[in-house]
Amino acid sequence: ITPIVLSLLLLIATLFQRRKLVDPHAANQLISSRFSLFYFFTYLIFASTSTMAFTTFQCTTYGDDKTEYLIADRSINCNSDFHNNFKLLSIFMILVYP
Repeated sequence: ITPIVLSLLLLIATLFQRRKLVDPHAANQLISSRFSLFYFFTYLIFASTSTMAFTTFQCTTYGDDKTEYLIADRSINCNSDFHNNFKLLSIFMILVYP
């Protein structure tokens, strides 16, 4: 959610600064520089965000126990309501921000 909030703040700041500019060339330069900043920011956080969202679905069994546990945190039962809620959140976030 933090990347979305930061992107919206960047957009709002750009829109307010663009309103003050009279020269169309300066306005285009401002928008171009902000898009570059947005793409750079997106590139930096894309891999870690995607990895975190997809680790929600990585479950395994340990030993003779047939219960599946989350690989990232063995204390979380993958069939619990708690984990199922996070699966829904992860699906939503993958669709919003892959």
